Amino acid sequence: DETVECLGELARDLQAVLALVSQAKAEKERLLSVPDSFRCPITQEVMTDPVMVAETGHTYERAAILRWLQTNSTDPKTNV
Repeated sequence: DETVECLGELARDLQAVLALVSQAKAEKERLLSVPDSFRCPITQEVMTDPVMVAETGHTYERAAILRWLQTNSTDPKTNV
């Protein structure tokens, strides 16, 4: 029957579209994900003003490390 055949084709087309949507969502997530190295270890936020601690080579958001150093004399990642 022609109607059943059309419904079958429509179902296959819908499955193909849903697969493409799923792939697009996965690709979007991949593109929007931020590497941990771009996040400040103190705030866990994406760094916009990163600075490196010369002694250890670790990078932090400038404001976060300045706040840390007001009450600490160690590197937050190593405690050294």
